[in-house]
Amino acid sequence: CLFISLRSNLFCEMAASDVSRSGRTAAENIKFHIAAERSELSSTLPAFIINKPQSVHADVIGLSEGELISSNAALAVTLAPKRDALQQKVDHVNLAIGLTNFKNWGETMQNLLLYAKPTEVTQVKALVAAANELDIKMGMGGAYHTWSPTYPDAGGLLINTCDLKLEKPETSDGNRRIDYDKDNKRVTISPGVTVGELMSFFLNHEICFESNVILPTVTYGGTFSGGCHGTGKDQESISDWIVSMKVVDGEGELRQLPPESLPPGVTMNSDQILKAAQVDLGLFGVAVEYTVTVKPMSNCRVQNIFDQTLQDVVSPPPCPPPCPGTPVPTESLAALLKKYWSVEIFWFPFNSLLDWVGNMVPTESGRQLNVAAFPEPPAADTKLREEAGLSPSNILTWLWSPWNDKLWIRGINIDRIGTTKVTLDPGVPFWSKVMDVAMGTVGKRFLTPLIQNFPGVTPFTLLGAFQQLKFQYGTMQGDEVVRTPWAIHYRDAIDLMPVYDVEFAFPIDIDNPEVLVQAIWEVVKVTARYARFGKYPSETNRDEKISFPLTLAMEIRVLKNSDTLLCPASITEAGKNHVAYIEVLSISGTPGYEEYFTEVATAWKELGGVPHWQKQWTFLKDTTNIFKYVREKYGQNITTFMDVHDQLQLDPKGLFMNNTMAQVFCPP
Repeated sequence: CLFISLRSNLFCEMAASDVSRSGRTAAENIKFHIAAERSELSSTLPAFIINKPQSVHADVIGLSEGELISSNAALAVTLAPKRDALQQKVDHVNLAIGLTNFKNWGETMQNLLLYAKPTEVTQVKALVAAANELDIKMGMGGAYHTWSPTYPDAGGLLINTCDLKLEKPETSDGNRRIDYDKDNKRVTISPGVTVGELMSFFLNHEICFESNVILPTVTYGGTFSGGCHGTGKDQESISDWIVSMKVVDGEGELRQLPPESLPPGVTMNSDQILKAAQVDLGLFGVAVEYTVTVKPMSNCRVQNIFDQTLQDVVSPPPCPPPCPGTPVPTESLAALLKKYWSVEIFWFPFNSLLDWVGNMVPTESGRQLNVAAFPEPPAADTKLREEAGLSPSNILTWLWSPWNDKLWIRGINIDRIGTTKVTLDPGVPFWSKVMDVAMGTVGKRFLTPLIQNFPGVTPFTLLGAFQQLKFQYGTMQGDEVVRTPWAIHYRDAIDLMPVYDVEFAFPIDIDNPEVLVQAIWEVVKVTARYARFGKYPSETNRDEKISFPLTLAMEIRVLKNSDTLLCPASITEAGKNHVAYIEVLSISGTPGYEEYFTEVATAWKELGGVPHWQKQWTFLKDTTNIFKYVREKYGQNITTFMDVHDQLQLDPKGLFMNNTMAQVFCPP
């Protein structure tokens, strides 16, 4: 790396000084040196360094520019003068412009981008104004914990807001990232503040959010702008708590949303502007400040339940789904959702395989399976086996019935008046954090390559993962009372192991969650079919059968509806006051994940669900017009959103609109 870095530092000087001697133009000379550099690197370094650039997050600017040049030669030639021009225009605010080989956390995209990491709002204003003058498209980033292409397209400018400070003077404790208005119960934060950073502030000031994302390492810039969510029957999505925000618009001007007074010609009212800005997907400009409402600190009783099976909670279908014209049994799931203020449900497939070991009993002829210990398989499960007429691809999974798998149910009831006494403080013991880090590290270093190369081990890895979680949260933390932030942020180190994730939101009636039951049926059906019979990637690719594309879990959370225009929870139906989010997750690099995700997501789409903006959904463009579908589902909400965008002239040139977003918001 040091060798590459030293050589790349000399690159531009070599290209410039050699012009007079070679007779080539400057552009030709740059291309000449790129070819020479690539040739020499190829002879001195392993091939994968040249042909497969190392993945780096954008806040590691100086990793190896040589890799960028060698693997993105044509684009590097184009970006070099743009970087120089942009650097010249922002020199006066002491801001460095670099090139980065950007890769998001979910490992679903990789682009060569211009890059800047401002710390002051004045730097953001100067940077955006300069990019506007040079017609450079741009976008924001923080922890990059996303999957969908919401970042700038290749060659654009990525503005990392992780270190950005508020314009306000330092508070008494020297904090320029978080400011607390105690009288109005409001907190103002910069977009780079992480969930964990704000959680610590909340615990120190006896305030809280009552719902939030789980992981503590993500930043609020992406959490708010992407419509992210937690769980809780009376809780909206996180962005609903925003009461005002400030952005630097496409021309480098600082704007407050909603404005204190409406500009001439604006017909939208302040509430419409706020509801559009709360989830803006980065299209309104660079967010530099959010002001949000907070609640007094509360306690939560958390119960981790591991003894209920899938069919205890979700009644199996009477026939292989979908079952048109057949009543959908919802009583069990509805009872669970009404029992708790907040519910999370996790299904790790194959964990009932352990029952085959535990139910072996001694007989005169040796140890045999105690068949009586197993419930009768559901009719749909039996019918699926009979009608398939296929040989099982894996005899172990042929014996497995998904409906006998145990679930991890995390049920929470909140106490806002403090009648319950805290039994665990801090709410996540140190040993549990150590286990999270250990499992994340093992998952990344050993489990991920194991599943990528030997996917047949998946049933055993999932069985082991479920048993580990059962011990960590069931045996050791089964029923505790903790302060609300600890009930929400109960897991650490989730980000150590990248995963793939597709998630859809469905409006539901909590007393009769019919569509949620149907969405679960589809996951179980597709997962079981892959496990039992397998599937070839295509008719022409029959080298390796796909059997285990779901390598982690299915997860379900329920909230109340939202009135934020672009929040998935805003897609409502008459009589349905809640929204269920259901997702499936697989380890990054899982063979066949996209075929599996496509089948599941297509079924969810047919049930009327809408994808989470920040998760994976754009891959459906190849099998269905997902952009048109999303546009039609949001309907008037998108029209109002774009009216606010255009009337306020937040981005006249469309510099914050990448190609993906353009297909939703600006169709041809």
